[in-house]
Amino acid sequence: MDVSVIIPTYNEGKSIETTLLAVRSQTKSPKEILVVDNFSKDRTVEIARKYAKVIKSKSNIAQARNIGASKASSELLLFLDADTLLLPNVIEKLSKEFNKKRVVIASLPLYPLQMKFKHYVLTKIGWEFIPKTLNKYKRPIFCGACIMVRKSAFDKINGFREDLSAGDDIDFTQRISKVGKSVFCTDTFALTDMRRFEKSSAYWTIYWIAFFFYYKLTGKGFKNYKAIR
Repeated sequence: MDVSVIIPTYNEGKSIETTLLAVRSQTKSPKEILVVDNFSKDRTVEIARKYAKVIKSKSNIAQARNIGASKASSELLLFLDADTLLLPNVIEKLSKEFNKKRVVIASLPLYPLQMKFKHYVLTKIGWEFIPKTLNKYKRPIFCGACIMVRKSAFDKINGFREDLSAGDDIDFTQRISKVGKSVFCTDTFALTDMRRFEKSSAYWTIYWIAFFFYYKLTGKGFKNYKAIR
């Protein structure tokens, strides 16, 4: 099956080229790469246009993902953050999971680009152990930094909730898993930038724990979160 890669961006000039080169170097090449840019003020668009189709739109990250999906022409959609690097076999490994009956979403472990002990512990627990364990009990919570989904299932649940200023990936994973099977693939992994946690790791850890419980209780997200992308 063909794969379309969708990358939301906002002022990602420092990381976007490395991310796109990693996508272009996959053992299974994507059919297309769509960068949905929120009118970046740096060189993001200039750089991205060398490797991908750029769609400019004033949007939050959930809206950007939905816009990219609406323009995509493949049955499989890979949503990727602009600061996340794929191992060369990620697209090949994830897309193979969709040969299995009823699989609608697949994700993988995420590890830190900045190899500090606190980052490794955080990602090992939060982006490997927890999603892997919850998925075994059919309660998947995957990080939106790198997830592949079946477009027909994406359309069936109307994509990401655009009213959530954060945690749209948690909500999306919960909803799409109700229409099919979810897979957590441990045969590969991706590396992601930890800049959001670099200056205030304790704050972000507490924030996401609080967000998760608030979302589970109310079905809503926090209103005052300032998205980086």
